Amino acid sequence: MRARFFHDKTCIFTSMAIFMFTFSSLIILPPSVFGHELSTTIRYNGKSMKLHYKYRPGGREILLFIHGLACSKESFYGAWKQKKLKKYSLLAVDLPGFGKSDRPKDFSYSLTDHAGVLYELVRKIPHKKIHLVGHSMGGAIAVLLAQKNPKRFPSLMDVDGCLGSQNGSQQQHITPPTFEEFSNKLALRIENSKGTPEENGYKLWYRWSRSSDPTGFQKSDESLIQLTRSGKIIDAFFSLPIKKVYFYPDRDGLPRILKNVKRIKTIQIYGSGHFIMNDNPDEFYSKLAKELSK
Repeated sequence: MRARFFHDKTCIFTSMAIFMFTFSSLIILPPSVFGHELSTTIRYNGKSMKLHYKYRPGGREILLFIHGLACSKESFYGAWKQKKLKKYSLLAVDLPGFGKSDRPKDFSYSLTDHAGVLYELVRKIPHKKIHLVGHSMGGAIAVLLAQKNPKRFPSLMDVDGCLGSQNGSQQQHITPPTFEEFSNKLALRIENSKGTPEENGYKLWYRWSRSSDPTGFQKSDESLIQLTRSGKIIDAFFSLPIKKVYFYPDRDGLPRILKNVKRIKTIQIYGSGHFIMNDNPDEFYSKLAKELSK
């Protein structure tokens, strides 16, 4: 297969019309159904940081997956197994302070800055259409990211995302827990949920949380609470002039804040808790692909 490689660190597999971006160095990789785990260095507010990501070239449109608090890009690895998403390129990223990405001590870890970092990453992506898929905290970050350039993001698929203090599926607290307190409570949840549908989601969450930076966790959580309680996230979500779909688990039901809102399409995923894409991946990704094709 012939290919042309450009000095702007983007390569195009001409025989397949597939874009491949490699960012920090010229890496020549063939397309893989399982994707490749790579890293790239970006500059944000004058500082450099390295982000880890998983990428699979597919089509001219790309899905950008944004994980939740104390999670990682692994949250969405089920997408790589879905045949119905074959026509899309796939990209899942570890946010700063989570997964394998850098943990800069001078970074604010606010949701606004998380969105700013992702926007710098987006600038390197050659795909003209970028569909956002955000889970939990990642749903709120996706809203802030879409605000920066709605024309670049034709749709936002919110997966039980944090929109406001009325979101019944999100744990509400006056002050955020420390990472140690969170970890202990999560371990207790695993112990108490043995044999229930929630057990698997909690175990995955605990495993992903082991790679979280305690400072990044706490500051991200503080920002999440502040922004959702202020109403800024839900107001921005409603005002975005793009396609919006909200996926919610049947265990928790639709958040009150979205009930009776006719202009937002909502989709229930059977047999799922907060980690919808892990509890029932086949139904979730099948319905996600259906919405993207409309």
